[in-house]
Amino acid sequence: AQEINLTVKENGHTHHIKAEEGSNLRQVLLEHDLSPHQSFFQQVNCKGDGVCATCNVQITENAPSREHWQDKASDEVGHGRLSCLIKIEEPMVVEL
Repeated sequence: AQEINLTVKENGHTHHIKAEEGSNLRQVLLEHDLSPHQSFFQQVNCKGDGVCATCNVQITENAPSREHWQDKASDEVGHGRLSCLIKIEEPMVVEL
């Protein structure tokens, strides 16, 4: 599988990481010690099942299409995307 370049912005820092094409964004972030979860939710979350809505990120460049109903609903209220629902298929810029 091809490696995809990701730029992750977190608290004023920029991280450049590589991920295998088709991998899950939430899992890749956690593997690089970049948690999409804030404070308490770093310990208490659904572990990527797409039901707790605590792994929100903003994708500012090359956002993949919104296919999951929760992803579409979050767009309507101006909420971030759930990283557990995003499959990495091309380079993107992610803000935590």
